[in-house]
Order: sequence, then C-alpha cells, then structure tokens
Amino acid sequence: MKYVVDSATYVVPDVVISELNGLMKNPAKCHDASGALKLARNMQHIQLGKKYADWALLDYVKTHGGIVATTDKQLKKAIKAAGQSVISLHNNSIVLQ
Repeated sequence: MKYVVDSATYVVPDVVISELNGLMKNPAKCHDASGALKLARNMQHIQLGKKYADWALLDYVKTHGGIVATTDKQLKKAIKAAGQSVISLHNNSIVLQ
C-alpha cells in the first residue's frame, strides 16, 4: 500500500521544541529527543503560547484538525477521545490510529 505524505504540512509547536530541548538533559531520553529535534528542524514551527506540550497539541488538533505524532500513551488516548488521529510507533512500525 502506498501513502502520499509529501502534500501534508508538518508543523511543530514551540512548546514541543522547548520540551525536547529539556529532554536533551536527561541521559535516558537524550537520544530520542535528539532524533525528534533533527526531524523538527525541517518543519514549520508555530507559536502556541502554551506552557505544556500535551495540552498545546490537544488544543491545537481540536481547533485545527490534523494528526499528532506521539508515543505518549495518555496524549494518544486524549487525542483519540477528541475524535482526532494519532501516528505512533508499535513494534518498529508506524501506526495511524
């Protein structure tokens, strides 16, 4: 099955970048945070003016729609409860829920 993803607009909220930079200080999470920051470098950054990344993402997707990429179980549950979609990883595969 082939998916078209080039026509999508990828955005990263400022609060997510801040959270990833904070995770860079945690030895257990710095590798994953570094990879996420490298991906985010090529995406459009948006200012949401929120303090917490999870709330900012949830509010944004409720208002504007879209798909949120996350591995956070609680955030995935909240986004799906709001009727929105999530991209995550499961068994080394990308899953759209």
